[in-house]
Amino acid sequence: MTYVSKPDKRVFLLCSSILLLTGVKMKNGFVGPLAIGFLFLSGDSVWSQNDSLKNYVLDRIIVTATRNAEDAANIGRSVTVITEAQIKNSSYRNIGELLEQQAGIYMVGTKQTQGSIQTISMRGANSNHTVVMLDGMRVTDPSSVDNAADISELSLANIERIEMVRGAHSTLYGSAAIGGVINIITKKNNSPGLNVDAGIQTGYFGKRTSELSPNAYVNYTFSNGFYANGEVVHTKVNGINAAVDTVTQQGAYKHFDNDGFRKLDLIGKIGYKNEKWDIFASYKNAAQKSNLDVGAFVDDPNYTIDFNRKLLSYGAAYRLNEQLSFSYMGEYSSTARNAVNDSNFVDNMGNSNHSYFKGDYAGTLSNNEFQANLNLHGIQWVAGMGTYKETMTANTFLLYTDPFFSYSSTASLDSFDIHSVIYNGYVHVDIPGKVINDNLSRYAVGLGGRVNRHSSYGNNFTYEINPSYRLTERSLIFASYATGFNAPSLYRLFTPETYYTSDIQRGNKNLKPETSVSYELGFKQTLDDVRFSISWFYTKVKNYIDYVYLWDKNVSIDSLGTDFFRDDYRGDTYLNIGDQIIRGIEAGFHARLNSKLILFGNGALIRGHLNYDADKIDVAQTQGNHVQLYSNGAFLTQGIKTSKLIRRPHTGNLGVTYHVKSNVTLTGNAQYTGMRRDVFYDQTLGPYGALAYTPLKSYWSVDASARFTLSTQWIVNFKVENIFDEKATEIRGFRNRGRGILISFRYLL
Repeated sequence: MTYVSKPDKRVFLLCSSILLLTGVKMKNGFVGPLAIGFLFLSGDSVWSQNDSLKNYVLDRIIVTATRNAEDAANIGRSVTVITEAQIKNSSYRNIGELLEQQAGIYMVGTKQTQGSIQTISMRGANSNHTVVMLDGMRVTDPSSVDNAADISELSLANIERIEMVRGAHSTLYGSAAIGGVINIITKKNNSPGLNVDAGIQTGYFGKRTSELSPNAYVNYTFSNGFYANGEVVHTKVNGINAAVDTVTQQGAYKHFDNDGFRKLDLIGKIGYKNEKWDIFASYKNAAQKSNLDVGAFVDDPNYTIDFNRKLLSYGAAYRLNEQLSFSYMGEYSSTARNAVNDSNFVDNMGNSNHSYFKGDYAGTLSNNEFQANLNLHGIQWVAGMGTYKETMTANTFLLYTDPFFSYSSTASLDSFDIHSVIYNGYVHVDIPGKVINDNLSRYAVGLGGRVNRHSSYGNNFTYEINPSYRLTERSLIFASYATGFNAPSLYRLFTPETYYTSDIQRGNKNLKPETSVSYELGFKQTLDDVRFSISWFYTKVKNYIDYVYLWDKNVSIDSLGTDFFRDDYRGDTYLNIGDQIIRGIEAGFHARLNSKLILFGNGALIRGHLNYDADKIDVAQTQGNHVQLYSNGAFLTQGIKTSKLIRRPHTGNLGVTYHVKSNVTLTGNAQYTGMRRDVFYDQTLGPYGALAYTPLKSYWSVDASARFTLSTQWIVNFKVENIFDEKATEIRGFRNRGRGILISFRYLL
């Protein structure tokens, strides 16, 4: 194979065009270094020399992008493969910390105290617009308000690799695949005999903090193809106080406690694999308990959340011959989330807030898919069908009592049979140009379509067109036009709460799916020792679902809430009420300078806004009442455009790895999070208040680690995170962890 020593000049013309198309001003801190690095890459490659330490994989096989096993370098999409070796040789605590190092991803919660909810934004999309899967099956919590995945529940246990595809992919993966898809693939068989991978990680990250996380993985693989896996991971953390302490008055009451976290994962898997068959069944029980603070700047020593997921997954694949294979995959998952907020002391006299709350939320999801793969004269066909069902219920109890007044309230959704079902069928084809004409050998195109039938809103259709052109043997230019959708969550569709002045339910059974149109133009290149990629993208989400307040239509907006003896409030609900626009550019590189030194990095610029349209108000749902946007307090009497999106910063990562010698490796990483907009409840907005915007400052977080390979069986990792003890926040009113030290020991057999 011929390798080029420098990128084709046409590539830089393309990339320059992409930069102009974004309309993003390059004035943020990390853009300068990225631009310099990009210009540096445009010169003659100084990394094309051969070295003796080429143990990294240039061409990685990825399945998620097309549902076919393909070389990642040949796929005309922005993709990433994180290998088992990368995971095990690092000192990450959880999947969230690993994902936030990747291009185009921003995580909220990973830098806070452990146990905090972790949400993901992929290419600026909402947290419920990214599909997270375990072995090709979606992982989410149907009982949550927006049906977004909480990444904190996912540990690094039992992982073979993680595959990521950026951009809309609903054609192959259905609802929520607007920002992208993340597929966590677990281990199967191993080398024949007994295989053991055990370890322990411990450390601290602040005053009176500690963490301890032992884990053990055992596999036995028989020579005839049968195998059995088991893993246990236990994490115990005495964390920081999550809320920011703003009490400065001398003698004032304050009781800020450290927030703890415990997690236990039990995983078992059995299977059989040979050249024809791949059959497995696995069970995972994940339980965690978090001590959290109830709100920004407010400590709450008696607020806990217990979460438990029981997940059964299973599958079978049969390879009939080189051209044709069949597969079946399924899962059944149940979740239980229990929140308790007991009364707290509020002053030095021992008085409490006299309140108690308990909420039990449960959900299930079942997913079954059948798929056929056909290679016909070099054309790759994928066709499949499936069903996806979600259910939820909830029970809450609220008690308030003091010497003068008492109040209690109970609510139950058990009798409402809240559920939804999506039936789907899809087909996708990858056509290399050479099967049409030898003169088209540099061209390829991917085409696909998906039909969905939802039990609530009916039918919808998604499709994608994905052409690519190979500039050289190791460089690819690609484009994508893809549509996506996100089905409304069960809570937003069916929750029956009403306000006493109205019969309007909070849940809106008439909600339509959010639908998206995405464009992408990208380039990727692999030299002898350099990998580089860049993509420009644009996404428009229509029928955007938002939460609104309703006010009496018979009272003018200026007069609402002004009469103490008149209740103007008419409840709250969810509406398809606007469009979300996101555009940006992302780039990444990995360069081996010599046999010892590797540089790597990535960055993403994100811009976005929301357009609200008064003409889209569902008058049947609102009954003609005034509509106030909870997200900014404005009354929707005309079109409204927001200037920015919430928690969508520019991001960047820059790292270096130095192999001191064969058994000692040093790594440093600097992560940049740009200035972003957050929200807080402002009681001056509207009659009773709404969310207002506040800026959060940008910051850098710098980590360093060292890996010592003591023998073929023993490995030690040492890490210092947030070296400069940066005082920053991911969410207004909640603290990030300070400087921390981690050490881990790993044993292999």
